[in-house]
Amino acid sequence: MSSRNQAAGGSGCGLLILLALAIFVLAWAIKIGLIILGVALVIGSVMIAVGGIILFWTGVHQRPTAQASLDQYDETLTTLSLESSRRLSSSITAWDDLQRNRGVGTLLEKAYYAESVDPATRELFDDINFHVEYGEELLSPANAPLDRESKIDHLEELDTTALHLESLRRRVTR
Repeated sequence: MSSRNQAAGGSGCGLLILLALAIFVLAWAIKIGLIILGVALVIGSVMIAVGGIILFWTGVHQRPTAQASLDQYDETLTTLSLESSRRLSSSITAWDDLQRNRGVGTLLEKAYYAESVDPATRELFDDINFHVEYGEELLSPANAPLDRESKIDHLEELDTTALHLESLRRRVTR
């Protein structure tokens, strides 16, 4: 019986030695992995630092070109804004002239001299009045947008209002 107990005790020691060897190999693999990761991080950080310096220098070098493009873009927005303002102003003036002449020569001539107008004509007058007032509000200097996105939105509103007023004028002109 004692030989059996010795064999069982020897297998326990062998198992402990194998477990210790496995832990040693695992720790060695983790150590190698951490060394490789550390080297990769050092090389990567150096590459990112050098790349950042190159990118920064390129940006500094290209800044005058980009600024010239932005200045040209702002100039174009200003020109388009002036053209759109003139177009809307002329549409409003055309409606003011039509009202001053009491719609002579248009489909609205009878409505100006009639005591009452039909609902469709009343709706047309309401639409015209709303867009003329909105156009005058858009043309007011207090409504001056500051950033590029606001300028573009303002241009769109100017052009949309002018087009709507022109389409209404074409609809009533004979």
